[in-house]
Amino acid sequence: MPAQVLIMGMLYNSGSAPDFGSIYKITGNSDNVNEYGLNSVDVPKLSLITNCNYGSTALCDDTGELYRYTKTGWVELGAGVAVTGV
Repeated sequence: MPAQVLIMGMLYNSGSAPDFGSIYKITGNSDNVNEYGLNSVDVPKLSLITNCNYGSTALCDDTGELYRYTKTGWVELGAGVAVTGV
């Protein structure tokens, strides 16, 4: 059996994981409503995340753009979001 690797809660056979670029998981819960961080150049790679549910968010560290996962996929909510409590 090939070795397996766990990336952001998703299990892949060794060597078969997609390139997530700068995307990293910040927090999550048992309902897979997760928070992610990334660089804006990797926004198209958000679609590679297969274990998130409605309400998950992704914040671009470099631009402040905020995305939310909806029934139709990742949708931009706005830019220049103020990050508090960090």
